[in-house]
Amino acid sequence: MGDGGAGGAPHLVFPHGSRAPTADDTVVAVGFAVEPPEDDDTYAAAEGLLSEEERARARRFRFDVDRRRFTVARGLVRRMLSRQVDVAPADWRIEADAQGRPFVAAPADGGNLRFSASHTEGLVLCAVAVGRAIGADVERVRERAPLEVAGRFFAPSEVAALDAFPPGEQGDAFFRFWTLKESYAKARGLGLSLPLRQLAFDLDGGPRAAFDPALGDDPAAWRFFSLRPTPRHRAAICAGRHDGADVALVTSWDGLAPHGGGASDQR
Repeated sequence: MGDGGAGGAPHLVFPHGSRAPTADDTVVAVGFAVEPPEDDDTYAAAEGLLSEEERARARRFRFDVDRRRFTVARGLVRRMLSRQVDVAPADWRIEADAQGRPFVAAPADGGNLRFSASHTEGLVLCAVAVGRAIGADVERVRERAPLEVAGRFFAPSEVAALDAFPPGEQGDAFFRFWTLKESYAKARGLGLSLPLRQLAFDLDGGPRAAFDPALGDDPAAWRFFSLRPTPRHRAAICAGRHDGADVALVTSWDGLAPHGGGASDQR
């Protein structure tokens, strides 16, 4: 396997409402928002930014919690895009490609922006990059690690590393591995069709990635970040660096961060 990964990539935290210096294509902006199923004002504000097609899609969700989660997530995407380019959040046109991945279709000023969004119970995130592939994933950490999932999708070195953690820490370690794998799969646009056992992460001093040659990719062409935005969540970002440039990460909260939350912890 070839080795590569995040190493000591810079990571800055910007307060809510500030504009990160994302005109630089080596900077990836990541925004987090609490997913508030009971907060009608926040929901209404997000819904007001959506297109008619997005509102129709939201209405098709069977459960209200899923409808609200989608709406808050898509509202966050629009606000994050507008931090990069002087376009009103409601004016973005977002479409899906043949694989179902959303992308910026208009206006032309935002045509070089790439984004990846993810949501889970209690939290949504959006990562935006300029002219480089991007993938993001966030998961709610469960106390017990689903070891049967690890046996199917983790590389042997990852399974061994997971087994070495004390039982009380295995859940957190599992979701560190899982979000890193998911972020890469999303950046590649392959989803779970990607053979996840062919990429392995080392969590010590990294995260560092190693790819099986059968994967046909070079881990040095990607920068990985593992984040702990709240004590109950794990997130990961994968950014393409095929140009050889280093990539920095800036994070911010859209609204108030939950008590004890903070996106700067990369452990």
